[in-house]
Amino acid sequence: MGFLTGLFKFALGGAVGAAIGAGAAMLLTPKSGEELKATINQRIEESKQARAEAEEATRKAMEQEFRKMVNDENALRGTPSNGNATNTAQSS
Repeated sequence: MGFLTGLFKFALGGAVGAAIGAGAAMLLTPKSGEELKATINQRIEESKQARAEAEEATRKAMEQEFRKMVNDENALRGTPSNGNATNTAQSS
């Protein structure tokens, strides 16, 4: 689990650094109210997209790590690992 912890810490550090940098840029750059509002809205949308991408990457990494742990490449994919679907409710 060290890989996932490191990945999370890296992503968190990047997000915090980006937020601090964006805040400093906005405070130090003179803009009109409308320009500032547009910039803030753009950065919010970029942040949402970055979050969605990070969530997807984390989900994929966690699924891959789980597949390695259970030694089953089909785990979490909704397909039986042996390729044969069995139904215990069927009667002969």
